[in-house]
Amino acid sequence: MGYNGSETFAPKNRFGTFPAFGVGWVPSNEKFFEPVKKLSAT
Repeated sequence: MGYNGSETFAPKNRFGTFPAFGVGWVPSNEKFFEPVKKLSAT
């Protein structure tokens, strides 16, 4: 959960609690990245 606000809303409605999530991806761990990893190792 996240608690944040915006000055574009009225002062009484400026802040609120909202759902939040995060996602990560490491492209260098993918199979298609193997040739690039081999080139940079030499």
